[in-house]
Amino acid sequence: MEIKYMLSNPTAVKTFSDSGILTKESPWEVAEMSDIVITMLPSSSHVSDVYTGPNGLLHHGNLLRPWLFIDSSTIDPQTSRRISAMVSKCALKEKKAFILQPQGSKLKKLNG
Repeated sequence: MEIKYMLSNPTAVKTFSDSGILTKESPWEVAEMSDIVITMLPSSSHVSDVYTGPNGLLHHGNLLRPWLFIDSSTIDPQTSRRISAMVSKCALKEKKAFILQPQGSKLKKLNG
């Protein structure tokens, strides 16, 4: 299994690259090379941008390679539902799924 990273922090990207881990410039570049994509981001706006932004994971819609998207961000439920609906409408490999697996404080999880 090969792991690819896309980070917005140039110092972190260099650290990963220097360790021999393949890094990419955009979420779409990661999606082009991946069967499974895992995201763990700090806010709903970050998740929306990574999935639906100009170079986002769903940018090319019907040309998606990944068949499994796992979001481990602690975000609002509306964003999760919206992204899940968008993933379900895309033409993926035979299987397709969007799984929400939030991380973070118990209070944030209880409040959605």
